[in-house]
Amino acid sequence: MDQCVCSAIPWASVVHGLTPSPDAMASACPVPNNQLPARTITRVRILGRKTIGCGALHEVVGELVPPPAKVQLKWPNDLMVGGAKMAGILLEGTGDAVVLGIGVNLAQAPELPDRETIAMAQFGPAPDRDTFAERLAAQWKADLERWRTYGLAPLVNRWEAAAHPKGTRLAAEIAGEGRIAGTFDGLTEEGAARLRLDNGEVRAIHAGELSYA
Repeated sequence: MDQCVCSAIPWASVVHGLTPSPDAMASACPVPNNQLPARTITRVRILGRKTIGCGALHEVVGELVPPPAKVQLKWPNDLMVGGAKMAGILLEGTGDAVVLGIGVNLAQAPELPDRETIAMAQFGPAPDRDTFAERLAAQWKADLERWRTYGLAPLVNRWEAAAHPKGTRLAAEIAGEGRIAGTFDGLTEEGAARLRLDNGEVRAIHAGELSYA
């Protein structure tokens, strides 16, 4: 069975729009290689856990940000509130494990020239770091068990319900091809983003970042 180890640590520097002083969440979740075809191991591990991690983060933050503010996911790894970034996820494969790092703006958000950011403290008292980390770890554990029991499909459906709606104009930078643009068409069963181009072609985006076009 997969193992999951979670810990809360303070950020030491600004990384991808996250503040230097709130929290990071790290998880190491080994997957036995004999459970998946060799050619799909890395893709399924990364995309699957990214989908789970984003969904868990959305669940926890969504409970703490009151309406009318709307917490929304942006593929592949951002959590947005009113168009501003509040949190993000980084993943790295190592051996037979995937390390998942989650950073959340709890008490403050950095001022960045290329994006708007926001902190949870703008909606009330900033959550206690350790309490927030424990809640996120519990949600991650529950969602990981749901994946083991029912597969990724229910979690993909949840991600789509929490994300920018289908039809949203997005663009992606593709290695060797440059920038392509189209409309968001949901996720694949593995958690990759589907981008419907203006010519009707649907492209699966497995890596990189989508931006609003």
